[in-house]
Amino acid sequence: MILRVRSGKFEIVHRHVSPRFVSTKNLNSSQVILTLRCWLGKCALDDGVVYTLRRNLSPTNRAVLPANAACAPVWIADIFNRLTKDQTIA
Repeated sequence: MILRVRSGKFEIVHRHVSPRFVSTKNLNSSQVILTLRCWLGKCALDDGVVYTLRRNLSPTNRAVLPANAACAPVWIADIFNRLTKDQTIA
């Protein structure tokens, strides 16, 4: 179910998601899962998205991603692994 709420020139879109995807121990991990799964999708994923995530997540937040991979679909868990293997920003 999608609920759209307009506030001035902004629109907030609420989507129902499985509690499994937001039951991580780290809030940032949940946000990454929801962003990739609900907003970008597997088709829009490229090296630029991975680079942006790597640049915007702190090393601490990137380090906890593998512990939360069980809450994510397999393709997102693979992205989590890519983000944690190389801790430097390329």
